[in-house]
Amino acid sequence: MHVAGELGPVPKWILVADDDDAIRDLWTHALARVGYRVLTARNGREALDFMRAILPDLIVLDLRMPEMDGPAFLKVIDGSPALQRTPVLIVSGFLGDEPSRGSLGLNIVGRLAKPLRLPDLLAAVQDALAPVKGAMHLSLKPSLLGIPATAPTRPAADD
Repeated sequence: MHVAGELGPVPKWILVADDDDAIRDLWTHALARVGYRVLTARNGREALDFMRAILPDLIVLDLRMPEMDGPAFLKVIDGSPALQRTPVLIVSGFLGDEPSRGSLGLNIVGRLAKPLRLPDLLAAVQDALAPVKGAMHLSLKPSLLGIPATAPTRPAADD
């Protein structure tokens, strides 16, 4: 996180593609609260439009969406060497809808089943971005989000 007068790491961009407005809003707020910049899309077509302007550091992708669903979106980005390297975290209530893994050269970094707890999403996002050189390492504090801590969280780093 940026402290006045100090240079810090550049915040990572996350693209959340999900057709459920409430989920998109909740995840956007939670991710922004811990320091990520978030773009949102209601379907795969909107996600591709955003990716023409900015290449996100991570895509959080639902599989069942109108217009262009998750599997169709994955096939499109798989056809582009520049896009297929973008890490994708699949978060869906329908994980069986994924395209076959053998046919894709995608960078799928994880799969989470809905419904899920926000701390689980935040931990998966942090883990997905951790290997990236210069990635921000955030301490996940559910209390910042108004979420009761029901599971142990990672200890906060000293500032």
